[in-house]
Amino acid sequence: MKLLCDEIFGERNFIASLPTIMNLKGNQDQYGFAGTHEFTFVYAKNKSNLNLGYLQLDEEEADGWEQDKIGYFKRGANLKSTGINAPREKRPNLGELPSKRPKSTFYKPEYSSGNGTNQMKQIFGSKIFETPKPFDLIHDFLQISTDKNSIILDSFAGSGTTAHAILNLNKQNRGHLKFILVEMEDYANTITAERVKRIMKGYGEGKKAVEGTGGAFDFYALGLPLFDENHNLNEEVGLPKIREYIWFSETRTSLNYDSRNAYNYYLGSKDGTAYYFIYEKDRITTLDYDTLEFIKTQCGQLEEHTLGELLERNIINSAQPFSI
Repeated sequence: MKLLCDEIFGERNFIASLPTIMNLKGNQDQYGFAGTHEFTFVYAKNKSNLNLGYLQLDEEEADGWEQDKIGYFKRGANLKSTGINAPREKRPNLGELPSKRPKSTFYKPEYSSGNGTNQMKQIFGSKIFETPKPFDLIHDFLQISTDKNSIILDSFAGSGTTAHAILNLNKQNRGHLKFILVEMEDYANTITAERVKRIMKGYGEGKKAVEGTGGAFDFYALGLPLFDENHNLNEEVGLPKIREYIWFSETRTSLNYDSRNAYNYYLGSKDGTAYYFIYEKDRITTLDYDTLEFIKTQCGQLEEHTLGELLERNIINSAQPFSI
């Protein structure tokens, strides 16, 4: 995994390998030793620009801190300013929320893998996912690695823990974080997306009810691949999708359905160019005079040259969709 990450991010941008303790009792299924931890690899896009954040103190660590209208403070020695006891108003920096630098070993009881399972049970009412990541672990990783307007990509979304943590951070007024989740398994809609919906709307009943975070998201599903194993257009995709692809590959814009007219092969016009895609399933398409009869767009270039001349000069290619 590290070799793969080195290739993607660059070895020079490697920051740390963090032992992340998720089962303090040890996993008895592992051979030889009862495994207690996994590893978290940390990389930066550009190490020289990295600015890691801090973790908030947990309840035990925050014991003794108090809060007033200015913010958090801890009683202890007298606050001095110019040799005399100073009022709180003259020490504004003491109003910030206590925090701590993250350590090279990540551990909290809340990071237990069992907590991830329990959280899924609270949301869905049963264990419907084998290895969900615990919410608190992802929450803390995001806390130290994002700013208020970050966009977080989770390429293996799984049970949707990343979105859960982001939505809660936004609810805590941490900013306007956005997420992109990618999941290739068949539970993307029934588990991953469904969890996000329930977090946004709220879940549970009675005393166990959890208020929703609010928010919205879009869900997209990939269709059939446009090309088959021989790198030919996949006819099973259907003609409308093939036409959209041809138009986009030529113009780098989305096909405007209103631009289609009565001519079956006409795709549309852009920047003074008319585009035709001449194709019939289960039929060989030959670029000849009969084919050119389907082209109704006026074009001085076609009026002045024969088909042979156009092919010879590569003005149009007989093996590809062409434009005029």
